[in-house]
Amino acid sequence: MKSKLSSVLFSTLLAASALLAVQVRAEDGPGGPPPGGEYKKGGEKAKMPSAGERVEKMKEKLGLSDDQATQLKEIFSAEAKEMQALRKDESVPMEQKKEKGRAIREATKAKVDAVLTPEQKATADAARAKMADRKEGKEGKKEKGPKGDKSAPPAAE
Repeated sequence: MKSKLSSVLFSTLLAASALLAVQVRAEDGPGGPPPGGEYKKGGEKAKMPSAGERVEKMKEKLGLSDDQATQLKEIFSAEAKEMQALRKDESVPMEQKKEKGRAIREATKAKVDAVLTPEQKATADAARAKMADRKEGKEGKKEKGPKGDKSAPPAAE
């Protein structure tokens, strides 16, 4: 009798802990990245590099002068403020936010290109093209099958 009571008590505790675990998980919110960010490997939140970090990387890759670095830091800081304000503006629909974000990035690129010498611009354009190719390659891997292949699989006989 005592072992049967112990068994029932154990089963009840096990079921209660399972329900509690499910409820705690549900309070964490739906799966996916946290608001305003994505997860990196290990669950870390991805973050955009700061204006200073971007300029340092460009200084290293393009050989920027101190004057160019100062100008670019101001340009990137202004871009970051615009993008942050756009993300926080809940009155703008998501599709418009994407379009405005693209426009902000294009305007920033034009301002950056105006600061660079022709040689630096050529190097930057090559790096951008390489990055675009890499991004396109990642997006292509997500698709199933070859592009444009709409044919049905062969019928089994």
